[in-house]
This record gives sequence, C-alpha cells and structure tokens, in this order.
Amino acid sequence: MSDHLIIAVHGIGEQKPGETINEITGAAIAEVPPHERHPVEIERDVIELVEDGFTPEKRRAKLFPVHLRRVKKAMPGDDDDDDALFVEVYWADKSPAPKGPFWTAFDLLRVVLGLGYLAMENAESNRDFFPIGLVHLFTWIFYGLIAPVNAALLIGVVILLIDLTPVFTVGDNFPVRWVFYLHGVFTFIVGLYVWLRVARTYLVRIFGRGMTLLGVAISLVAVSASLGIQIPTDWCEPVPEQELMRFLPSLDCYTAGSISVLSISWVMAVLIAVLNYPVSWFSRPRPAPEDGISGRRVIYPAICSAMIIFWMVSSSTLWLLARKLINSVEFGTSSLPEGNDGMFFILFDRNLGAALQTLSTATACVLVVLLGAVALMIARYHRREELYTKPEIFSRALLNPGIRVLLGLSLLVIFTVLALLTVINLDPAAFTQAFRDDLADRLTRYNAVAAAVLLALGVVIYQFSDYLAGGLGVVRDIVTYAIQDRCRWRAGYAERKVNFRERAEINNRFRLVLKYGLETVTPKYVTVLSHSQGTVIATQMLQDAEVKALLAKFDSPKVTLITMGSPVTHIYRRYFKEFFQASVEDMSPGTRWINIFRKDDFVGTRIDEDTGIEANLSVPAGGHTGYFTDYYVWRRLLDDVGLRVFPDA
Repeated sequence: MSDHLIIAVHGIGEQKPGETINEITGAAIAEVPPHERHPVEIERDVIELVEDGFTPEKRRAKLFPVHLRRVKKAMPGDDDDDDALFVEVYWADKSPAPKGPFWTAFDLLRVVLGLGYLAMENAESNRDFFPIGLVHLFTWIFYGLIAPVNAALLIGVVILLIDLTPVFTVGDNFPVRWVFYLHGVFTFIVGLYVWLRVARTYLVRIFGRGMTLLGVAISLVAVSASLGIQIPTDWCEPVPEQELMRFLPSLDCYTAGSISVLSISWVMAVLIAVLNYPVSWFSRPRPAPEDGISGRRVIYPAICSAMIIFWMVSSSTLWLLARKLINSVEFGTSSLPEGNDGMFFILFDRNLGAALQTLSTATACVLVVLLGAVALMIARYHRREELYTKPEIFSRALLNPGIRVLLGLSLLVIFTVLALLTVINLDPAAFTQAFRDDLADRLTRYNAVAAAVLLALGVVIYQFSDYLAGGLGVVRDIVTYAIQDRCRWRAGYAERKVNFRERAEINNRFRLVLKYGLETVTPKYVTVLSHSQGTVIATQMLQDAEVKALLAKFDSPKVTLITMGSPVTHIYRRYFKEFFQASVEDMSPGTRWINIFRKDDFVGTRIDEDTGIEANLSVPAGGHTGYFTDYYVWRRLLDDVGLRVFPDA
C-alpha cells in the first residue's frame, strides 16, 4: 500500500472550483516521454466542508467546496489499495470578480482603496510606531473623508436627477430643503448600513462611520433650512443666472462647501503621503518577533503615492462619465432656463472644476507610470531567459524599484501643483495677475485633454470590463490576504497575528482539507503542489503548530512541498516579514521543499537558500500562469523531484 495525498493550492486569479485539481490530475497521469503513462481509473467527487464550525454563536455553518479526484491503477492484478487522492484547497471565492462594467468601475476604486492594507502591513512589519501611525492616518483620511465625500456627492447627483422630470422641479414644487433632507437621510442610511451590516474590516467601518457622520451633518443643514436658518452665501459665488437666484444660492454654496471639504481632504492626504518618504528614510525600525531578515524593506510610501494618483484618475473618470450621461438625458425638462446645460452642471460641474484642477497633472502621472511599466515589459521580454540573474530593476516587475521612483516623482509633481494652487487661492497677491491667468489657461486646456483621455479610459473600461476585472483580480487577491479586522497597530505580536480574518479563513481551509485527506486515505506520502499566492498559504500552514500536530497524529507521512512562481521570500519575507518567515526547520520533520520558477516570471523567482530549501529549479520563460499544465514543469517534477502518483510502484 502506498496511498499518496496530493494537495493543490491555487494562486491568484478567477479560478472556478475544481479547475485547478482537474489540471493537476490530468497532467499527473499524462505520458511525458520518456516516462510511461500507467492506465488508471479516476473517481470524481465534491464535498462541502464546514468552514466556520458549529457553535451557538454561529448557528448556521458556512461551507466551502472541496473537489476530490481518487486515482487507482487500472491494470488487471493491480492492488486495489494502491491509489492516490488529489484534493483542492479552493479560496478564489474570497475575492470574487465584479459582474459588468458598472461594478468593475467601482471595483477599481475599491481595489485602489484596499492598497492601504498593504501599506499598513509593510509599515507595521518594521515596527517603528511613528511611520505606522502616519500610514494609518493616511488611510483613515482616505476611508473616512475622501471616499465618503465622493459617495455623498454621488448620492446628491442621483437625488438631483429628479429635476429632469416636469413633475418635480427643484425650487418650484420641490423645495430645496427637501433636497437637503433626502441627501442627509440617504447618506445616513447608506453609512449606517455599511457600518453595521456590510463592514467586516475596520477601514470599511471607518468608511461607514464617515458616511453616517456626513448624513447627520447634512440632516442638520436640512433642519436649519426648515427653521428658516439659511446657509451663508457671502463666502461663495452663487450662480449668476437671475432666475436661479430665487432658490439656488444656498444649494449652490452647499455644493461648493462639500467639494471644498473634498479638496481639503486631498491636500491632507497628499501632504501625509509626501511626509512618508523622509519619515521612512530616517526612521529606525524596532526588532520584530521571529525576524530572520536583517535590515528593512519599505514600500508603503510608493503604495500611498499609487493610491493618490490612481484614485484621482479613477474617481475623476467616474465623475466625467456621470457628467456625460446626464448631459445626454437633459432636454429641457429641467427647471433651469432654456439653453443651460442643467442643474448637474450648474451645481456640480462648476464647483467640481475647481476640485479637479490637478486632473491633468494626475492623468499625466498615470500615463508616465504606465509608459514606464510598458518599457519595463519590453525590456523584460528581450531578456526573458536571463531575468532571474539580473538586478532588481529588470528582474522584478512587482515592487519594481524603477516604478516606485516614478510613483514618488509623480507624487512630488502633484504636491507642487497642489501647493501652488493652494497659495493662489489663499493669497492671490502672492503671484502676478498674468501668472495666475496663464496658469488657469494652461490648466483649463490641459484638463480638457485629460478629460478626453479619461473618457476614452471609461469607454475602454466599459468595453473590456471582463479583462479589467481579471487584472484587478490579481491585486484584489493580494489585498484580500492583507485585510485587517481591527485597528491594532499598537498591540503585541500575538494579538496582531489574529487580526487578519480573511487570511485566517483561507489558512483554515488548508488545515481542514489536509485533515480530511489524512482521515480519508491515511497516506504514507503527502505532496503539496502550490502556485503564486498559494505558495504563501502552503509555506505558512506547513509551519503551523496545528498542522504539524495533525501530521504527527497520522504517523508523520513524508511531506514534499512544491512551490511554483512563488513570491514567498523576495516579496513577503522582505516587505511583510513579521508574519511571513519561511524555514524548513519549522515544518514537519523530514519535509522536502523544492521551488520551480520560470526565468521571466514577474511574480515568483528563486527562494532564499537560508530557508533550507532543497533546490531551486528553473524552466524556460513563459510568464506567471499555467504552471500546473506546463511540459517543462512536469519534466522537472518527474526527473528532478521524483514525483510519482504511486510512489512505491
């Protein structure tokens, strides 16, 4: 008897349940010359394992699918007990892809915001409290001010669409204070719903709380209007049309005030992001428990820069698409005088234009970063067979130092333009009238070009939303593994380690699948085949105390860990080192660890030798995906690793 348990852990992407195990099973029984194929029988099955467990607090258990493939020899006279069990650890449902262009656009914004979790974990891994606090403050401003104000303004736009009907015209038979009431109530309801029902992580809770507080503030404005207390209008410039002056001055100033809050939030976020760079240079990290890597690697300043640049462009694209959509449906039914573009433009576009003065700058920065990425891809392509031997500027695609420099320079440009505009707004006399006019003229012209570019980008998102969703899936899966449950940056190591709910649930799936496999076949051999993000899960769980105890309970089968396209050491161990140390010494006794990587893989490369890894095996260039069905990979597995479906055959 040589029962063999083979566990597959897929990487990032939009895998379907059973897809990975089908690929591995099919490739494992295929004939790869000079290795002959043994006739086999395959039994397919799928079960649902309980993920959360049965407890009084969790009355209804949550299940997840586990696909099984039992492979037996099919030749007459073969031992019926000589079989192998292939089983899959499926976790792609933890970060499902959006459906349709509308939700894809919002998913883009969500992914950009989610980068804050990566910034926080990188800062926390270095354990210098001041940089950690600065990064948390940055993410709080993003989730608690910038995102809620954008969402509240969007709710306001939807409410003002009632003015497109001849039945409800704002200011005539629909009082302005009702607009305030509706805006406040809907903003409050959305915020409360997100806060109490949707939010599973603390940054999303901050977003919900920000929305709730905005709803309360807007409702107070509505109550004031009902009591006859008008919003002061002497600080802003109401719309000039005389007919509108009888009911729109307070609404116009209210809109201008909301967008001013958004602008101030942007200034604060950009200032903190700029401060991250000198703080990261001069900070002194405190030693972290289980820290096997000397020195430190910081990435949070570049991540914060990316959040600002891409959120500016993404949210601006959303507003421009909304503007174009509303413009296409306003045909004189509005209460505004004939010849005007409509209430949306009077109230939002005029005020939003001031908030989007840096639009052209942010768009140019995004284009520069994208061009840098394209140049990197071209350079990598021409050196694809030798990339793993080159310096990081060529060998690394994720966290590439050149792209990080471009992000830092882009943030500096945005900060310079923003600071210049702020000084002009606060003290116009600081610059000559000619300079101010020339700057305004240039920004207007450049913003028009940027708007055209962003509208084209919006069309691309609409037409190719499925492809974009797939690309976002890569970042979304990584962000999912970094999501924190509570704000515990000042807590100790043990308390912070359990603060990653999604990570804990994914890791627990590995533990449950392994337990089921061990109980089913009581194997002599256990092989873990993992790819990309799955290699991070596999290495961490094979060092887990419960997993090691489980293996010991079933007579300590021989464990072979195969990692493919792995970012375990050159990304996770360096940039998120506090919780991602990796060593064979901390795994079950006798564990073999072999790593296979493509020479041009932009995610995975060699594993550091001080981990105790047995071998780093390279295969010809071929990108990051498709390892499980790659001929060269299976030649390595058969020739160099000695992997067999029936090891004792």
